[in-house]
Amino acid sequence: MDNSKTLNRIAKINECVLNYSADFDLNINKLVKICGEMLGATCSLYNNLQENLLCSLGQWNTPHDYKPEDSPEGHICYDVIRMNKNEPYIVNELDKSKYFLTDPNVSAYGLKTYIGVAVKWRGKAIGSLCAVFQENYKPSKEDLELINLVASAISIEEDRKRASKEILKKESVYRTLFDNSPSGIIIENKKGKIIDCNIAVCNIFGFTKEELKKKHVTDLVPKVFIDEVEENIKTILSGKIVDHVVTNVKKDGSYCFLALRENKILLPDGKEGILVMVNDITKRREIEIALRQSEEKYRSLVENITEVIFSVDLDGRFTYISPLIKQFANYDVEEIIGTPFTDYVYPDDIESLVSSFQKSLSGIVDPFEFRAFDKNGDIRYIRSTSKLQLDNDKPIGLHGVLIDISQKKLFEEELKKAKEEAESAVKIKSQFLATISHEIRTPMNGVIGMTELLLTTRLNSEQLDYVETIKSCGELLLSLINDILDFSKIESGKLKLENHPCDIRKCIEELINTFAPMADTKKLKIKTSVGEDVPKSITTDSSRIRQILTNLISNAIKYTEHGEININVKTLYVLNGNVELQFSIKDTGIGISKNSLQQLFQPFMQLDSSSTRKYSGTGLGLIISKHLVEMMKGKISVESSPGKGSNFIFTIIGKQDKNNLRIEFEKKPLNFNLSKEIPLNILLVEDNLINQKVTIRLLKRFGYTTDIAVNGLMAVDSVKKKSYDIIFMDIQMPEMDGFEATKKIIKMFPKEKCPVIIAMTAAVMKGDKEKCLETGMMDYIPKPVLPEAVQTAIEKWGKR
Repeated sequence: MDNSKTLNRIAKINECVLNYSADFDLNINKLVKICGEMLGATCSLYNNLQENLLCSLGQWNTPHDYKPEDSPEGHICYDVIRMNKNEPYIVNELDKSKYFLTDPNVSAYGLKTYIGVAVKWRGKAIGSLCAVFQENYKPSKEDLELINLVASAISIEEDRKRASKEILKKESVYRTLFDNSPSGIIIENKKGKIIDCNIAVCNIFGFTKEELKKKHVTDLVPKVFIDEVEENIKTILSGKIVDHVVTNVKKDGSYCFLALRENKILLPDGKEGILVMVNDITKRREIEIALRQSEEKYRSLVENITEVIFSVDLDGRFTYISPLIKQFANYDVEEIIGTPFTDYVYPDDIESLVSSFQKSLSGIVDPFEFRAFDKNGDIRYIRSTSKLQLDNDKPIGLHGVLIDISQKKLFEEELKKAKEEAESAVKIKSQFLATISHEIRTPMNGVIGMTELLLTTRLNSEQLDYVETIKSCGELLLSLINDILDFSKIESGKLKLENHPCDIRKCIEELINTFAPMADTKKLKIKTSVGEDVPKSITTDSSRIRQILTNLISNAIKYTEHGEININVKTLYVLNGNVELQFSIKDTGIGISKNSLQQLFQPFMQLDSSSTRKYSGTGLGLIISKHLVEMMKGKISVESSPGKGSNFIFTIIGKQDKNNLRIEFEKKPLNFNLSKEIPLNILLVEDNLINQKVTIRLLKRFGYTTDIAVNGLMAVDSVKKKSYDIIFMDIQMPEMDGFEATKKIIKMFPKEKCPVIIAMTAAVMKGDKEKCLETGMMDYIPKPVLPEAVQTAIEKWGKR
C-alpha cells in the first residue's frame, strides 16, 4: 500500500476525532464505520462484554436480522477478548474452521475471513473491534496498523466514557451529600455572589434556593457588618481558613446566630471561590445569653440584696440574723440574737404572726405581712417568708427573709387615693356631661320641634328662610353636643359600634341630598362615583359611616369657595366574608400646609386658631372620624397642599351581607292621617312646658288629642282613671321620675293589657337607652324629638 493511502486513512481518523460529539457511543460508531470502509469489509463491529453477554456497541453495514446480543461462548470476538493480545487475530476460511460450528454468525452470513483486535481499558481487554469478509481476504501490514489504530481510538473513547460515568457518579454522590447535609453549605464567587447552596441554608434563612442565588452575602447581614464581611472575603482569598460566629438576617427580618467555617476553593470554571460551612447556633446562643443574664442577675441579687436573712429556733428565738439588720431597723446583730421575734412585733399582729409561725413549722410556706418596731420605736411594714429548717431530718426551727415594704405600703395608699380621686373626677365629668347634655337637649327639643312644626305651616319665602336658618342652627348646635359626647366616650373607651346591613349607595345618595343646599349656596358641584364592585349591602355601623362622611363633606364644602367636591367609593378586596371599602372626599379648596397636616387629627385643633379666623368649628370632627375609622379596622389619611385642595381617604372593613338586607332608618314622608288609620289614646308624661307644647302639637298634626301628666305620680293616677294605648314617658321629673312611674304602671296591668311605654328623653349618655328598656319601656326616642321617630313608634306599637 502506498504512503499516500496511509496518510489519507490517518487524516480521516483525525477528522473523525476532531469532530467528536458529546455522545461517546456515536463517536465509537463513527470509528467502526471508518474501519469497515477503509478495509473494504463486508461489515465491521465493536463488541463488548456486559453482564455475561456479548453486546455489539458499534456496528457498520450489519444485516437487518443481525442479533446484537448473544451468549459469548463460541464467538470469535469472545476468544479475542479472552486472549487479550496486542496484535490482531486473523482467521481465513472460516467455513472450514471450528467457528463454523460455534459462531452462529459465520454460517448464517457466509463469512470467510475475520480480522479482530482486543480493545483494552487500563490493560484489560473489555471488547473487540473486528472486520469480517464474505471472501478470503489477506490483510496488509497497513490494514493491521489501521485496525490497531482504530481500536486504540475506541479504547480512548471507552476511557473517556467510563471516566465521565465516574465523574457523574461522584457528582451525584457529591450532590446528594451537598443537598442533604445537616450543615448549611454556601458556594460563592470571589466577589461574594452566591453561586450555589443546599437545603439546610434555605431552611436557616427562609429563602428558596433561587432567591439565594440572586443575592450577595452582604444581603444576609445587618448593614453595620457589611465592611467586616468584605474584609473577611479578602482574608479567605489570601488562603486563610476563617472560623467565626456572625449575626445574619433571615427573610422575615429576624436575626439568627451562625457559626461559619470559610475557606478558598477552585470553582468548576477554574476561578477562585469560597466554600462556607454554616451551622445555626441561634438556640444555643439564646441559651448562653439567657444563662449569662441569669448569672448576672443572680450575682447582682447577691451583691445588692436588701432582705434581712434570719433563723429562729423552735421557740421563736433568733439564732441568726444578717448584718443588714443594722440598716433595716438600727439594731446590732448581738442585740437580736437569742431574743424572741415577738419582742419586735406590733401588739395587734402578734397572734396572727404566731399562727403563721406554727404553719411554717408544719412545712407550709406562706408569706406573711405584719407591723414591727425598729429601735427608734417607729412602725415598719414587714413581709416575711420562712421555711422549715431540718437537721438530720429533725425540725430545728425556721430560716427565711424579712423585707421592708413600708415604702410599698405608702405607695399603695397613695395609689389607692389617686385612683379614688381619678374615679371621682371621671364620675363628676360623666355626671356633668350627662346633666349638660340633658339640659341643652331639653330646650333644643323645643327649638327644633317648633321649627319642624312651623315648616309644616304656610310661610312666605322670607319666613321660610328664617325658619330654615333657625332649624339649621339648631341642628348644628345638636351636632356640636353629639361631637362632645362622642369625644367623651372615645376618651373613656365606651364608644361602641352597632353593626347592621347598610346600602352604601343609598347612604351616599342621602348625604348628597342633605348637603346639596349648602353646596348650591356656594355654587359648588358635588360629584359621586361608586365602583361597580362595591357590594349592594354590607354589615357595618351605617350611622358612624354617615358621621365620618358628614364631617369630611361638610369640611370640604366649608373650605372650598370655587370648583367641586368629588366623592369616590371603591372595593379594595373581598376575602373570607370581609369587605374593605375605600372612600375618597376630594375638594378644590384652600388646602392644608405641611405644618398643619401634622396637627390635623389632634382634638380641638383648627387650621386657623386665631381670633380673626374665617372658619368656625370645634376641631373635634376629624379626631372623632379617625377613632371611628380605626374602630372599623380601617385607616384615614390626607393628601393636600395650600391652594390645591385636599383629598381625605379612609377605609373601613365590614362583613358581606349575602341577603342584601337593609334595616337602616330612612326618612319617610309624614302621614298626617295617622290617627284615622291607627286610633289611639295617648298620654304624654313631661314636666317641661315647651316640650309639652312641641309634642302635643306634633301629635295633633298626626290627628291625636293627647293627655298630659307633669310627673310620674300624675302619670300613675292618670292610668288608674283612663285606659291608654301608648305613654310617652320623660325620665327626669320632680316627685317621681320616669323609671319609677314605669315600674308602678307595669305592676298595675297584666302584660297583654299594659299600655306601651316609650321613653322620650334627653338622657342620651352611654347606658341610658339600655336602662330604659331594662325598666320595662318598649322603645326609646331621644330628644330633640323628630316627627319621623314619633310616627315610626306609633306605626310599630299602635297596631299591637
